[in-house]
Amino acid sequence: MTDGSLRGARCALLLLLHPENLISADNTDAAAKTVTDRFSEAKYIKALAMHALTGARSHDAAIDNLKTHVSAWQLAAAAAKDRNKQIGFLLLQEKGARSLKEATKDAEDLKQKTAQLVEVLNRRYGAVMALLKAKQTVTTPATNPPQKYSSEAQCQQILTGTATGADHCDVKEVTTDGPSPAAKLDLGKTKALKLLATQDLKPDDITIKTYVKGTLGTINQAYENGKCKDSGGGNSHFIKIEVEAAKAPAPGRVAETPLYDSSSNSDKCKEVQNKEQKTHMDNDIVAASLCNYKSAKRPAPLNPADLSESTITADEESLRQAATLLPSVGAAPTLNDAQKKQELKNKLKEIYGTESKDMQRDFVTALQTLSGTYHGGTKYHSDKIINIAKNSNTNKALIWLTAQKAETKDAIAPQSATNKGEECKIHKPKKNAKRMVANGKERLTRKAHANLKMEKDRQTQQQGQQKELQENKRKKRNAKGKTRKIAKMAANGMEKNAKIPVFSSTRNLLSWLLLL
Repeated sequence: MTDGSLRGARCALLLLLHPENLISADNTDAAAKTVTDRFSEAKYIKALAMHALTGARSHDAAIDNLKTHVSAWQLAAAAAKDRNKQIGFLLLQEKGARSLKEATKDAEDLKQKTAQLVEVLNRRYGAVMALLKAKQTVTTPATNPPQKYSSEAQCQQILTGTATGADHCDVKEVTTDGPSPAAKLDLGKTKALKLLATQDLKPDDITIKTYVKGTLGTINQAYENGKCKDSGGGNSHFIKIEVEAAKAPAPGRVAETPLYDSSSNSDKCKEVQNKEQKTHMDNDIVAASLCNYKSAKRPAPLNPADLSESTITADEESLRQAATLLPSVGAAPTLNDAQKKQELKNKLKEIYGTESKDMQRDFVTALQTLSGTYHGGTKYHSDKIINIAKNSNTNKALIWLTAQKAETKDAIAPQSATNKGEECKIHKPKKNAKRMVANGKERLTRKAHANLKMEKDRQTQQQGQQKELQENKRKKRNAKGKTRKIAKMAANGMEKNAKIPVFSSTRNLLSWLLLL
């Protein structure tokens, strides 16, 4: 992974795992919930789980963090008055416990555990959160498999509400006050929810299809509000979630969730093919990027509590690990040992190409002052990173990763490497200034060589001036023989204007006498 992609991955992780830096909130969970309400129903679960994994010292600590969230879901279910909410929370609790069990059994290291948990989260929680936020129930008979709708005519019946629950087309109107009071929950639907929790790791995978009546704009707005919203024109928007037994996807892949747009009167129930409009695809890419970032061959960041004077030694590996702490916490350790501090600064310059003080800069400042590049559907755009992240129509966490892949001719003007927050920028290296790697050591670019030479000349000049100043002070201190005019002394017959040495100490007097 290149230096540029590492910087991009760090920024992507910041946007995804630390939303409290973007949106004012009391804690991480509250910030993640705010992000969910604005962007995507699946982000809440993913942000919680990824935060638990990334912020933990060990595998067991990550599992404990997830268990804490599972317990919170169980408590929320007990406190919820709405039956739909209760089942949703309990389902999350059951899935979370199963995820922990599977991860503990099948994974041996952090890379394997992270990859499996990410896959399980993508496969399960996105659909469950969509179900919970839309406040709808899954339609399926108690014993028979769910009916599939393949024709546009059948789909149109679902959207218009002409089909009824008896025909397995349970589509209900949802207003700003929530679902229709007639939307009762029965045992058949409860079993369908249980089906989600028990079969998605077996040979037959679960595919969720979401049918929405309304334009993509109103669909997104409905999800942001946590419910479907009446358009005010007499035509309400409906959401239906259908559960089907389908062939499991290939290993390592996550089943897609088709999105159908019925905004066109001439083409009802048209499946949206543009992946930029399918937010669940963004989640998959984020998960893959996270796995790549965590499994990259580099020292794992140390926990701040584990970093102290005693842990940073002069050996190469210790300094390198200390340097890798910065992208994870945004600050360098405070060192009293001047030698260790200088060695760490040198290691930072070798790894990141910048001084440690640049790495200490608060990420929030960079997000508020720097411009980012993102793909807006047909071309690339530029805006402040903080604004890009808050824009629900852009890919929040992947703005750096997508811009990284853009060709120079398609992207906006490259940003200067001298701007603040350089560690969050992705620069395309010039042809005549490549970084070379030999014997495991990185050779600097021509520009870096020139800068180092100028800095060395400046330091040499300063050292010379300092040395000259110190030499003058030394001569003055050693010149202890000061003269003064004294009166004529009859005892030794000296002249009135004779110069008599005056000594500041006995030692200086003895030294002078030895010279006689």
